[in-house]
Amino acid sequence: MTDCKTAPISKELNVHESDLANWDVVVFTATTTALLFYHMTQKKSIRVNRTLAAVIAVLIISVSVLYNIYSLYNFFGRTKILMMNTSVKCEIRRINESRLIYGLITLLIVITQILISFYICKNSIKYV
Repeated sequence: MTDCKTAPISKELNVHESDLANWDVVVFTATTTALLFYHMTQKKSIRVNRTLAAVIAVLIISVSVLYNIYSLYNFFGRTKILMMNTSVKCEIRRINESRLIYGLITLLIVITQILISFYICKNSIKYV
């Protein structure tokens, strides 16, 4: 019998993890775009009212947060189907570990995005 730590990861789990990683690329790109836009307005590279720039940046980050949560929701749904279709305890354990790790990572990313949005709003209120 193969030990859980040395057993190969199933292709199906790899596919779902890759899908989630691809969604994360979109999330990071949107967040970076929002931060770059906001920074450019603060440095006067683009002339936009500070409050409007803050609103646009926070909206982009908010869409990114929704994208991130939706991608995790889909990941949980797909991995639940994987768990229902397998009786191998090692595989179920790996799927649960993957769900926990990606859930925590997504939570940290969302918290970071909310904090960034908070500070953008706080900074723009000073100038109103």
